[in-house]
Amino acid sequence: HLEAAVIARLHRASSATRRRLSGADVAEWCAESRQALLRRRAVRGDMPLSICKGRWTLEQIHLCEIPPRFPKIYFGFAEDALDSKALRRLDRVAATLLRHPKLRMRIEGFADPSAPDEIGRAISQARAVHVRAALLGILHQRGSEWHDEDPEEGLRA
Repeated sequence: HLEAAVIARLHRASSATRRRLSGADVAEWCAESRQALLRRRAVRGDMPLSICKGRWTLEQIHLCEIPPRFPKIYFGFAEDALDSKALRRLDRVAATLLRHPKLRMRIEGFADPSAPDEIGRAISQARAVHVRAALLGILHQRGSEWHDEDPEEGLRA
């Protein structure tokens, strides 16, 4: 079978090919033919196959076939500050979000499991909030408007 990215390239090849591949039935056929394969390869955080409910696009199929694997961001002990390596990783995440503007992601923060619950939750939350704010800042610098997102949400003064 052809991957969705290949079909998308063929789509751009000529107007005749575009007409043949533009129908929703092509994307739906691709999705149906890949369901079992995609379920076997899926890992936590991948786009769920049930999300499209029969209205697949080639971009959605491509994201299921080759899902973006966002890098982990590491922090110092009991810290929530982002270093230069973390910011470079967030640059890669921003590039992916700019390539796929309808893509949504969830940011989760973690702390040392041996930390007391209250402290661990606070550090985890602070890390997630700082990553989110930095990512929205990078997207804003690149001219992307995320109108429904407040980069200051969750930050303490």
